[in-house]
Amino acid sequence: MKDELIRERIRYYTEWSRSLWIGVLALTGGLSGLGLTLDSPAKGILFLIGLVVDFLLVFGIILLHTRIEKLIGELGREKP
Repeated sequence: MKDELIRERIRYYTEWSRSLWIGVLALTGGLSGLGLTLDSPAKGILFLIGLVVDFLLVFGIILLHTRIEKLIGELGREKP
């Protein structure tokens, strides 16, 4: 039963990781387009806010990756 719970948690984190990667790719594409047309202070502020959100998404992906690795390690330790 414990193995199945760990596997479900790994699947859950993996789905979140995929979703965050899609968000990073979409946001980075939008930021590149915005960066090419920086001609006003408002666009500059939006660009900086987008960069902060992009870094937060990447940080979330890193956290999920470490949790997935930890769970995979736990899954491997329980088997004889």
